[in-house]
Amino acid sequence: MLIAVFNVSNQSQLTSALASADAIIDIVVEANFSITPVVTISGASKTISITSGAGGPYTILRGVTGNLFTLSGAGSTVTLTNIFIDGNKYVAPYLTNAAGCLFYVNAAAPTVPNLIVGNGAVLQNNKSIAANAAGVMVASGGYLRLQDGGAIRYNDGGSNGGVYLNGTTSVRCKMDIFGGSVDHNTGTSVGGIYVVRSQLHMTSGSVAYNVGVNGGGVYVNADATFIMDGGYVEYNSTSGGASVHGGGIDLSAAGAYFIMNGGYMQ
Repeated sequence: MLIAVFNVSNQSQLTSALASADAIIDIVVEANFSITPVVTISGASKTISITSGAGGPYTILRGVTGNLFTLSGAGSTVTLTNIFIDGNKYVAPYLTNAAGCLFYVNAAAPTVPNLIVGNGAVLQNNKSIAANAAGVMVASGGYLRLQDGGAIRYNDGGSNGGVYLNGTTSVRCKMDIFGGSVDHNTGTSVGGIYVVRSQLHMTSGSVAYNVGVNGGGVYVNADATFIMDGGYVEYNSTSGGASVHGGGIDLSAAGAYFIMNGGYMQ
């Protein structure tokens, strides 16, 4: 099968590449640039890679409020490597509220990872006071995978900081951590990863230095499971008053399960 390769240095070129009818799309970013309108990635069963070219890694920077990228293509996979997706939280107006996620994954495909954060890919510096937001939010049966060398870090949430897995009673979401890190995220509810009606599976990597109120590292809510076969959950903490929950891992509702077969916690 032919692979369509696109070299991009601005949002117009990126949008055009993502709209290609090709089934396999390789996008090579060759400069830093900002996203002004929100980017929607749609189309069924596409395989898309986004990486930096020579001189990288380059940064795609938030220039608009709302979800920066929305992934809605059923059965499609977007793989990020050697690229920074930055929420620009140190610059107004995103300093106070970006009102959305860096990536909103809304593409049901329980057997295919919809978003892969791979080696050298960093999703960072998002700030949103929205309740249904985080650095990455996964909904409607979406599937997120974090791999060696990838990171979701320094995201601040009015509710959730790093990752929000938000399944339903009929359609579960999923996240695999096969390396990489979810670190230094903060939330007024959950700092690292919030899991509700979803499954989190960890074999390596780390969830570390996250701060929340209901949970610092991982917060497992109703009808959700965290399976830990390896990796590290460490140096997470909670802040607040008498209602604070667990710093590392918190199980908060009926049907919340934590299964530890390996790994390390402190």
